[in-house]
Amino acid sequence: MTPRGTIRPLDGSRGLRWFIAAEDRWHDPEADPTVRQELLDGTPVTLTRLRVPGGDIVQTVRSVPDGGGLTVVSFDNESRSAVAVVLDRRDLVCARMPAVGLPEGITVEGDPAVFPLAHGSRLEVALAHGRDAVSVDLTALPDRDRVAAGWRAQIARLGRVELPPGREGHGLTRAASYARCALLLDGPVNPDDDPAEFLVGLAQIVRLGESADPWLGEVVDAVAALLRRNDGGDELDWSAAMGLTAARTVLELAGEDRAVADLRRAVGGRLIGPPPSFEEVEDSALVVALLEDRLARRGDDSVELLPHGFPAAWLGHPLEVHDLVVGSGGPLSFAVRWHGERPAVLWEHHGLPLTSGADLDWSSSAESGEALWAAPLVDLG
Repeated sequence: MTPRGTIRPLDGSRGLRWFIAAEDRWHDPEADPTVRQELLDGTPVTLTRLRVPGGDIVQTVRSVPDGGGLTVVSFDNESRSAVAVVLDRRDLVCARMPAVGLPEGITVEGDPAVFPLAHGSRLEVALAHGRDAVSVDLTALPDRDRVAAGWRAQIARLGRVELPPGREGHGLTRAASYARCALLLDGPVNPDDDPAEFLVGLAQIVRLGESADPWLGEVVDAVAALLRRNDGGDELDWSAAMGLTAARTVLELAGEDRAVADLRRAVGGRLIGPPPSFEEVEDSALVVALLEDRLARRGDDSVELLPHGFPAAWLGHPLEVHDLVVGSGGPLSFAVRWHGERPAVLWEHHGLPLTSGADLDWSSSAESGEALWAAPLVDLG
């Protein structure tokens, strides 16, 4: 799908374009400057908003398995006046017949369908993935909230994070959620294209239950490529370090103890370079590594909370981390609340001792507890 709501299937089959005839003019979302798009809770449920007089027309796209697979497209008229929704094809699953003829002065290629849409009403159509969809009752399909909830449940085993507002908070968690959903749909990238991103993505789906065994050959090759890329230096670049950490997780979960030991010796005690910006990894599986690495980093003898210090944008804001998987160890949960300039931390972790990149003098071997950190070291990014 384009950032403006045009559906373009990856298999090259015919997609769907949409247009709006409003009281002021003809609106083409691919060219209209008022279009905004968002993902519902970071899931593959896409909302595209087009401004017309008095409000928005909201297109929502979701996929469901019913009827052999459907891409369901709905349009909600949140404006003050009636509009017409024009689609560039008629061979759709829909609950009502389209009107005859295009609005005056409008030309659309193909065999377009026109649907009047009153104020406050909804139109729903579907693209069939197979041949069994003609008898599907669209009103009985899961709505967008249920589909989004299903995706959230799928990735819940990877942990739940509540961060402060803004791109470095909510934006980061939503991007990571979408990346995890995309990995469930498409799998990791080709290791020849980006070995670090491949390993990070593979670790996610293996943690969700995918068997690591069929991938072990690619894991070995990707690890070798990253080690060659960082041969001879005292510092690993950040993406290579994240890829090698992910490889260790995959190998541990596969029971490859000898390979884990070899990898630990190869990495040694090398430092890790600075992380990229959110914008640099926003559209790749590495955004998951960025989120997790900002929250916790596993070493050989401990797990470091907030290893880069406290992000400046998070100062004074509460945050919560639930059941974050750190390597193959037990899940980590912690929360931060503020007492003036000092963060109060509550934690639960059945694994290695904890340290902090925000308060270098703090550590704990307790499996659960709470502590008041000093005024934190700040990550200025």
